[in-house]
Amino acid sequence: MARLIADTLTTQFGDAAYLILEDDEHGDALWLHSILDAGGRTLFSFNDADMLPTLTGDSPLRAAWGQLDPADPASLEQAVHGLRQANAIFDGVPDDLPCDTITDDHSCLLLSSDARPGCWNFGWDFDGEDARRLARPYSAPRPPVRRRPSAPFPAPGR
Repeated sequence: MARLIADTLTTQFGDAAYLILEDDEHGDALWLHSILDAGGRTLFSFNDADMLPTLTGDSPLRAAWGQLDPADPASLEQAVHGLRQANAIFDGVPDDLPCDTITDDHSCLLLSSDARPGCWNFGWDFDGEDARRLARPYSAPRPPVRRRPSAPFPAPGR
């Protein structure tokens, strides 16, 4: 489902990188907040009552949504809630994403390979249950590990 959401939104908004989600203060509810590009520019705000761009009737993505209309934000919200009910974990929003309306109550679904998670390692055991629950259909390539140069080895016999 996460991949269907990501592929649909990147078809509707070519530069889409993040679907921003907002948790209530108790973590009981989840709302759609906005769609951002990789630089943090808002492409769509769910505060407006607007519909998302439509997909053509012959689109395989449109067919994958079945009876739901992917142009209706309520359909997208239903799909996101389905992920949440399946105990999916969403990514944190990168701290350096320049978007004034994002707070600690926000999480995101990475929509393209231009998107980078807020944290590469959440401190979880990525071989365990949490790794299977992380809803991350796409993500930017992980930055290379910076290694300290190794100390020179002494010549044999010294």
